[in-house]
Amino acid sequence: MRRAALLLAAAAALSVPLVAPAATASADTRLSEVICQDFSVLPQYIRYIYLTTDTPSVTEEFAENPVDLSCYEWEGSAPAAYSISYVMTGVDYPNGKTGTVSVGNGFGWTPAMPGYIYEATFTVLP
Repeated sequence: MRRAALLLAAAAALSVPLVAPAATASADTRLSEVICQDFSVLPQYIRYIYLTTDTPSVTEEFAENPVDLSCYEWEGSAPAAYSISYVMTGVDYPNGKTGTVSVGNGFGWTPAMPGYIYEATFTVLP
């Protein structure tokens, strides 16, 4: 008890507040959370992709060779455009599939051929 009283007295004498400062708002405001998953093979994986005001475009690489890739927007205030490309033996094949994801709306895609490295780019729409 005496220790608490001494701390209060010392804080008052030094004009030090005993409460934590209020949190400041982050400039990195989340606009969209996209979830991509492939449950067709083991190990199963799930990717969480966050689009923010600071990073409105994100490219995610799927080197696992997904058999059936599905992505959808879990939550967000802005829909996102997506584009899937794939690379094999150093050759890039852009725009394997394009479209839009929004809350409750996504896509399922069966890749063209195993052995490719797939990339999905998501960009917040204005």
